[in-house]
Amino acid sequence: MTVDAANLVLVTAAASLAGPAASVESITARAVDLALLAAPDSPVMATVDRVLAASRFVAVIRGVAVEDSSTRGLVKLETRKGDEVDTETIRTERTDGPEGRAMVDRLRPLIGHRVLVFKEVEDGGRDRKYRLLVHVVDLGHEDGTPAPAPAPPSGPGPAPGDDAPTNARELVVAAGERFALTEADVKAVALEFLGDAPAGGRTPDDVARLWTEIQRRWTPLRPGDEIPVDQEVRY
Repeated sequence: MTVDAANLVLVTAAASLAGPAASVESITARAVDLALLAAPDSPVMATVDRVLAASRFVAVIRGVAVEDSSTRGLVKLETRKGDEVDTETIRTERTDGPEGRAMVDRLRPLIGHRVLVFKEVEDGGRDRKYRLLVHVVDLGHEDGTPAPAPAPPSGPGPAPGDDAPTNARELVVAAGERFALTEADVKAVALEFLGDAPAGGRTPDDVARLWTEIQRRWTPLRPGDEIPVDQEVRY
């Protein structure tokens, strides 16, 4: 019997995500999830294509703030060409959505770091165009300290803590108390993030992953000392 190499990689990755004691059904579900993510028309691959098509340059992040009117992150960058130092501001996606919020959270600890910036130009209408930050790669602190090595994978999600919900009912209660979400809201996120519920209901691992995702989406941006940046940037 000849085993297709791509299928073997897919099943191996799915088994790793599902855990050492996972059932065939659980591994199958993970494999389907991964295959859908890798499909050419998936949101993941659309983002990958978008980043690969973006122009790129190296800069130092000098400030991160959120523009009140648009809720977009505004990132002040310092660039160098020989002895010439210049500053510019680039925007993120809107922070009232998960993509923009995650980007701002990622950028704030990188103030003072050299980064590889991936940008595209967005049409703002009325003859306006804006530079949009679609991805960054940390190159380390500007003083020469290298970027930390990526943390090793820790599995499908953190183990539930003492105050973390362990079943679907506890999850609905916790989401309602902390984020004022209804049961319908939680079910909608679960359907989007995990897919249809199996006949036996969500597993504790599913609940832990979903709780982590809900916290990521609805926890407000962390307050902090922000370096002011221009509130209106036109290119």
